[in-house]
Amino acid sequence: MPRYRSSIETANGNINHEFGGVFVKMGQLDSAAAVFSKLLAGDALTRARGLRSLAFLSMYRARYVEASASLSEANVLLGDGPAWVSVVRNRLLLATTLSRRGRGREARAQLDTAFAAIRGTMSSRRCCSGWARHSRASVTSHAPRVAVLDVVRTREHAGSRDRSCCRGRTDRRALVARRRAREAIPHLEAALRADSTALARESLAHASAAAGDLGPAIRTLSAH
Repeated sequence: MPRYRSSIETANGNINHEFGGVFVKMGQLDSAAAVFSKLLAGDALTRARGLRSLAFLSMYRARYVEASASLSEANVLLGDGPAWVSVVRNRLLLATTLSRRGRGREARAQLDTAFAAIRGTMSSRRCCSGWARHSRASVTSHAPRVAVLDVVRTREHAGSRDRSCCRGRTDRRALVARRRAREAIPHLEAALRADSTALARESLAHASAAAGDLGPAIRTLSAH
């Protein structure tokens, strides 16, 4: 695996996040943390994303106090800036960590704040990144409620010709979340042929890794 590191790690946070995810799949959690920590050297938005990635890893390890701290720090960095989607996502994750720590009142407060923000910015467009992050964490028990997170990336994708592709990737990621990753792979391969973006590439790599095909996942990520 080390021989792939220099060719896969890039300035693209999406690709690096997926590379770290492959380490998680292989059980090399310290290596995953090292990859995610590289994002902490960037600007405020990049650092916030790195903290969220580290929070996911802490949650995977059942270290909910660490995860809560990372998510809280991420939202301090984001403040009241334009990255409202990231703030909402972090609050939803923070609610999960607080709930696991038995702090139900604080968890409900985070949920109330998150859903108030969603209601304030809701649009009719549906996009996929909120579902993607939750499906990658295998939070399938929340799938009905996570549908509201289709607002994620609305502003980034508003008016985009890729909206139908985004909806398609959302559907395939739902298959991955339901542990039907192999069924999703041919559809994601077709999507990558039609739309060779980093988002399409990381979706296919994630599905391959979830299906246990680490070799194809690594090749997909390194072919950028």
